[in-house]
Amino acid sequence: MYGISKGRPKYEEALYYYEEAHNQSFGAASLRLAIMYEDGLGIVPADKQRIAELYENAGCTGYASACLLLGEMYQAHASVPQDYERAIALYEKAAARKNSEALSNLGMLHYAGIGVPKDYVKAAKLLEEAAAQSHPPSQVSLGAMLHEGIGIFRDYKRAAELFEKAAAVEHPGGQYYLGLMYQRGTWVPQDYRKALELIEKAAAQGLAEAKNYLGLLYEKGELVPQDSNKALEYYEEAAAQGEADAQFNLGVSYMMGKGMSQDYTKAAELFAEAAKQGLATAQFNLGVMYRLGQGVPQDNKKALELFEEAAAQGVAIAQFNVGMMYMLGEGGPPDDNKAIKLFRKAVFQGEAAAVNALGWMYELGRGVEKDEGKAVSYYKKAANQNCACGILNLAYCLEHGIGIAVDTMRAADLYASIDDATKLEWRQARGLENSTASS
Repeated sequence: MYGISKGRPKYEEALYYYEEAHNQSFGAASLRLAIMYEDGLGIVPADKQRIAELYENAGCTGYASACLLLGEMYQAHASVPQDYERAIALYEKAAARKNSEALSNLGMLHYAGIGVPKDYVKAAKLLEEAAAQSHPPSQVSLGAMLHEGIGIFRDYKRAAELFEKAAAVEHPGGQYYLGLMYQRGTWVPQDYRKALELIEKAAAQGLAEAKNYLGLLYEKGELVPQDSNKALEYYEEAAAQGEADAQFNLGVSYMMGKGMSQDYTKAAELFAEAAKQGLATAQFNLGVMYRLGQGVPQDNKKALELFEEAAAQGVAIAQFNVGMMYMLGEGGPPDDNKAIKLFRKAVFQGEAAAVNALGWMYELGRGVEKDEGKAVSYYKKAANQNCACGILNLAYCLEHGIGIAVDTMRAADLYASIDDATKLEWRQARGLENSTASS
């Protein structure tokens, strides 16, 4: 065969014969030509459009691998216009020929809802087909879905079996997830030594998720001796690979000055990188930095946008912050109705500050009918959750007989339970700076 010999490969001769066969619509030749041009095997690489045309020709003549590769080009915007519809059509064509990689790609697109409606059930079915062909990435993805019960009934036993199969062929994802199961003793016997060994193997193969997790272990001193420097090394490596959680963890280290000099600017940059990937916690932290002007110019409008992104993903503290900004008219015009809706969402998730905020809205009659008794009820709930402002607001109502009978002794006890700095902030928020209240 041309291109393969005991001596030096004869790429030019191979190219000549592949071109001849391609011109006669021989699909295998089109596929080999595309690979030679893409890899630059002893020849000047062709333009990407030519490569795409060769894959297209090979796919049209029935080569599933050509459909797969061309689909990946359209999905990744690799020298052809990004076109998810076209990519999916090509993957489906290859999947119909039982191409495991195409089945896996289709499954992950359905899982993420990219180019198609999000459909976990369909994703699981596609990954099931690919995993049945001993496709390690699909075994890992399906195992993760079985572990969490996403799109398929939760089955720890089967998840462990799939992770073990992938780990047996040194797949880093299989090693990592199997390591987590050994650490937690989920279905498999708890074995910290084995857990660490598997997670370290995955990290050594470059799996960013495993590197980030090792960083967490070293930061907390779990499975390994506590070592802040080692934790930062792993966070930095994973963050450089684009791992959002690692970017967030490294950002927190810079923000708090943990193991390094405090650097708000660097923290904001890392939160921004993770926020671009949709990490809700990073969106929230970056929003806080914009609201306070830490590491970035102070910008309430930008803060509100970021809080809203995190709130849309169900982050309770973000929902509370958006509600507060609507209540105060920060980043946009005041809107008590929106504030109330967001406070209620956060309250549903148990956010104590939002419980207190709802009490405040009822006390003042903002966005709801004024009801001092209901306000006190919310303040009590917030106080029971150890919310300082809830305790102080309850004390104020007890002191002044707002929605509840006067009880100055209980009010004094509640005031005394809160530190002076917090009381000062609370008094300013209530407009009591010059008041003579016993607080």
